Amino acid sequence: MKYSDTQLIRATFTKTHDPLGVRVCEENLDEIRSYEDCKIIAYKGRIQNVEIKKEQGYAYASPGNWILEDNEGRHYRKTEEELKKKYTLT
Repeated sequence: MKYSDTQLIRATFTKTHDPLGVRVCEENLDEIRSYEDCKIIAYKGRIQNVEIKKEQGYAYASPGNWILEDNEGRHYRKTEEELKKKYTLT
């Protein structure tokens, strides 16, 4: 399948800007489960944190933290305070 320049630009924009990220909470667990590099850690049926596989070890996102995706598909954790300093949450 061949894509036009417009389609490639739109796909690149969508991948790099939308979505910004997902907040770690019960309502978003299905989306987080779809990430190959993220594992949900639960205790007695309640979410404890999300383990994010990194190039050098692991990062852990707690409920209320955000998991962001960079333009290469890698995930990383940010607190809501860190996000508010850099982004506008919508």
